[in-house]
Amino acid sequence: MADEHSSDDSDDNQEELAGVLSKWTNYIHGWQDRYIVLRGGTLSYYKSEQESGYGCRGALSLAKAVIKPHEFDECRFDVSVNDCVWYLRADSVEAKQIWVDALESYKHERSLGLPVVAVLPRDGDSIYRQAYRTATLAVTVENRFPVI
Repeated sequence: MADEHSSDDSDDNQEELAGVLSKWTNYIHGWQDRYIVLRGGTLSYYKSEQESGYGCRGALSLAKAVIKPHEFDECRFDVSVNDCVWYLRADSVEAKQIWVDALESYKHERSLGLPVVAVLPRDGDSIYRQAYRTATLAVTVENRFPVI
């Protein structure tokens, strides 16, 4: 997985995670490298990063998406919304986990009504993000369920 980016800006137009994953296309062409972008609650794919300016080839809303790691292939995960399923494969188990964590984190934070924090780990940032999520969750819980 190459060319991953993150943004500390929580604006929905900012790129939150992007990189190259293999996407199952069909039985004739099999797995093809595609440039995948998570931005503003939408997972989009492009033929390549260079062609991303021409518009995406497909997009899924994460609001009701189901993210499922593959049972046997440790580098693969599937993202489905209703009848539409994207079969995706990373170059490594670690890269796959970054994507799965990012997608699940986005869904979880949005379901709680929390602002989305950049999800791609960088040196030292993962501890900050975890502390931020914990603090934000504690404040949210305290506001919703005050101690009597």
